Amino acid sequence: MVIFALGLVALMAAAALALDVSNGFVHKEKMQSAADASALAQAGNLGDAPTTAEIYACLNPFPTLDKAQCAANRPVELHVCSPAPVGGKTSDSDCYAKPYNGNSSKVYVKVGETVDTFFASVIGHGNFDVSASAAASSTGGTGSFVFAGDTACDAIKISNGQDDFTQGAVWSNGGITTSGKPNTAETVWVAVPSCNTKIGAPFVTTSGATITPTTVPQRTLTNASDWPYPLPTPPTSSSCTTGSVTINPAWVTTHPTHGVYCYTGTITLGMPSGTTVSGYEFVSLGTAGNTIKTGTAGGKYVGYGEDKLLFYAPNGGLAFTQGITVEGIILAPKGTVTMTGAGTTQTGFIEALNVVLTNSNTTFIGTGPGPSGGDVSLDE
Repeated sequence: MVIFALGLVALMAAAALALDVSNGFVHKEKMQSAADASALAQAGNLGDAPTTAEIYACLNPFPTLDKAQCAANRPVELHVCSPAPVGGKTSDSDCYAKPYNGNSSKVYVKVGETVDTFFASVIGHGNFDVSASAAASSTGGTGSFVFAGDTACDAIKISNGQDDFTQGAVWSNGGITTSGKPNTAETVWVAVPSCNTKIGAPFVTTSGATITPTTVPQRTLTNASDWPYPLPTPPTSSSCTTGSVTINPAWVTTHPTHGVYCYTGTITLGMPSGTTVSGYEFVSLGTAGNTIKTGTAGGKYVGYGEDKLLFYAPNGGLAFTQGITVEGIILAPKGTVTMTGAGTTQTGFIEALNVVLTNSNTTFIGTGPGPSGGDVSLDE
């Protein structure tokens, strides 16, 4: 009888442990679904970090919440993974990495939760941690280089031609007007297809076939979050330096701390040829069409932070009328961004009311989001 009783206790303990283990597998599967959905969603919205990933990480563990509730309540908040994931692994949790493994079209997400036990708590194991990770990438030219919010046929103007947009999609909330020689491209999006008659110089594939722009839904840009790259809240004038400034080697020397620098007046870009200023975001609260403009040709400017925010003119425009090289995000929701140059490589994302590109023989590499996220796939 004693042996039977002991055996029964052991059998019940094993059954209890099996229930806890089974519960752990259920939560593990739930976390993996959340990680997969989160990574896929974020890969389709590379410029939106990490709100999209948070929403989809929320929808799986909390199926009673909809997207709006997830966005408002944010029961899942993601931060930048530290340490960064190596080989798909990091000791951190509820985190993301973008770019991942040095690839700007890839994103990594890891989520986790603490699971309470039913029976193992009796032997001192009241809970255990469950986590899951996933990596996804955006493919097929989904990284856009330019988005113009105007609904007119000339929201984007491209002249001279012979530019390479195969690595950076062109996206207009209206239409596109082109002249000069054909431009090589892979993806062209317009919201007003009747404006396609304004494309004088065609977009062509690398094999020379003419590209007919894909029609996408027109966006109503009422709120900051309606833009493909949600607009940051501009600094207040009281928090900005009064007046104008020239960004040159002397300015960099006296401002060694990387970060955001705001001025109420005009920002003139004066880095000479062969020099680079990296790790800064420049904000101008001016209202002119050239609140941020070039004064010297040849310099290279690299943005600040993970998304590499570079230039922000919340009330005005930007005029790069002398050839410079940029690597970062440029925002001018109420103005025009004009870019001139030849034989350079421009990397990033321009988001403005209107965009004028008078470059030639220039390669544009896009890091911005697309109208529907494009094609995405799980990698890990």
